[in-house]
Amino acid sequence: MKRPIILCLLILIGFSVSASGMEPGSQFSLKALRFVGIKSVLKDDLAKTLAIKAPPKWKFWLDRPVFSAEDLQDDVLRIKQFYQDRGYYHTAVAYQIEAAEHRKAPTGPQSTNVTFTITEGPPVLVEAINITVEPEIEKPALKDLLNLLPLRTGRIFSTTAYRDAKKALLKAFGNSGYPFANLTGKVTVNTEANSAQVFFRLDPKKQYRFGPLKILPNDTGVRDIVIVRAVSLKEDDLYIADEVDQSRRNLFNLDMFRLALIKPEVPEPDALSVPMTVQLKPKKRQNIKFGVGYGTEDGFRLKGAWTYRNLWGWAGKTSISFKRSDLIENIQADYIQPYFMDADNTLRAKTGFEREKFESYTNRKIFGNAGLERTFMKNWTAAFGYNLEVNNLEDIKIADSEELERLSHQNIYFISSLQAGLIYNNTDNTLDPKKGSVVSVSAEWASDLLGSEIRFVRPALELKRYQPVSESVTIAGRVRFETIQSDDSTSIPIFKRLFLGGSNTVRGYDFQKIPPLDENGSPLGGLSSLNANLELRFPVYRKLTGVIFGDMGLLDQDYFQYDAAEMRYTCGAGIRYNTIVGPLRLDFGYKLNPPESEQKVDWWRIHFSIGQAF
Repeated sequence: MKRPIILCLLILIGFSVSASGMEPGSQFSLKALRFVGIKSVLKDDLAKTLAIKAPPKWKFWLDRPVFSAEDLQDDVLRIKQFYQDRGYYHTAVAYQIEAAEHRKAPTGPQSTNVTFTITEGPPVLVEAINITVEPEIEKPALKDLLNLLPLRTGRIFSTTAYRDAKKALLKAFGNSGYPFANLTGKVTVNTEANSAQVFFRLDPKKQYRFGPLKILPNDTGVRDIVIVRAVSLKEDDLYIADEVDQSRRNLFNLDMFRLALIKPEVPEPDALSVPMTVQLKPKKRQNIKFGVGYGTEDGFRLKGAWTYRNLWGWAGKTSISFKRSDLIENIQADYIQPYFMDADNTLRAKTGFEREKFESYTNRKIFGNAGLERTFMKNWTAAFGYNLEVNNLEDIKIADSEELERLSHQNIYFISSLQAGLIYNNTDNTLDPKKGSVVSVSAEWASDLLGSEIRFVRPALELKRYQPVSESVTIAGRVRFETIQSDDSTSIPIFKRLFLGGSNTVRGYDFQKIPPLDENGSPLGGLSSLNANLELRFPVYRKLTGVIFGDMGLLDQDYFQYDAAEMRYTCGAGIRYNTIVGPLRLDFGYKLNPPESEQKVDWWRIHFSIGQAF
């Protein structure tokens, strides 16, 4: 008993020393807040929980926050609670205040610096996890439940992982037909042994199937048949919570609703199925968006769009958009109709005008295309469409007179083509994937049978893989093959040729600068291309991540030709800053086998853009 009493006395003495000279109710101005001894948590996460907060130094125009002795003592308790929630039950905290100026400011409280000194102590580890299911059921099995939990024996116990474990257990039972399972939990913490025993008790209740779907009074203007197609719950199928979540995501992905709820109703006592209710609240029918950006390749970007939702009550979206950069000027109208004819189809159509201004040529294009996408298996999407375009090749800037004559034998090109594609995508995130694969096969066929002035077949194959090697480190790889085959290769205009080089392909080169080039360094393009990339992505600090990469690329002026001796290799490193619209990206690329005529000053490139390279 003596040891706890002595410990309490030492803590009280520490408080009295730290707070010496502070009268109750005294007010102080905070100039700087410091932490000493933090090892196992993030300082910024801890600082967010405190009542005393110092604004960043760069915001020098803001008034310094005012605090009292009581605020300091409350923050000591907050720090201890913060650590206890993360499994550190022995954390000791002391504070010290120092005058930031030699005398009291004439217009307010004394300016001070506050330092929290933290002794973390040993963490509490999970010793055992016990799950009891009564009455017993066949599925889910206990071993499967343990594998689902974020809690693991031998790891640090945290209240967040404990709460997440409860959610995981209820989700597992919901995915086995038990939407009303009852869960109780208890944790026994032994602070002397620094161990925790976790107990869960589950009563699965009754197993149910999906019952009839009820759409509450629908004032959204979207037809019920569209909502039914979006909600992928089939009556009399076993209740699966993941399907309810997916149906909710389907409704949100329509971009028609600001609220979409799907919930089970209480069934009758003897019922074997549970009725499902859909509740919706609509978004505004119209919205306008503007955006600006910058990239080293296309300079300043400006874009905007006006969108009208739910045309004719079928959840279709009509939009008119524009974008402008140093490379492309575009204005177009789009229409998207989800759940066209059935739940697996999406109809897309667009038409517009575009001006491409690249180093080797300038092209104006009027275009229109329409296509149908169909999801026919999990993660698999097929697409088929028709494309019509009229191109006006305004200017070809190539020094080679023979090549110039070959590429500019006409200015107006009428192209009519069919397009098809097949995509498999099981990645975990569209903007910044950490795991999963993408397989894409596509082809375009232009023929005089369709009225096209030029004939070609343009197949492409792309493979991407994102493989996590730890919780925060990912290896990403991509390989892409593409070619253009024609009876007469000289008939392929330069704007249909393939180019490599730049921030999204081979980063040691400028945009479109992979050879072949003319004598002035202008890109000529090719009829076959091969591009491969490999990246190691790893955390640096908070929202900053780093990459180390290797790229390679090859262009050939004939179709289905890949001469490995002409392959160009680059390597480099980069930094990413994660945002809600994707990572801001800065890459430094270095040429490993540059052309012999190139000077060393041109062996490296810097690229700035948004989004991952692939």
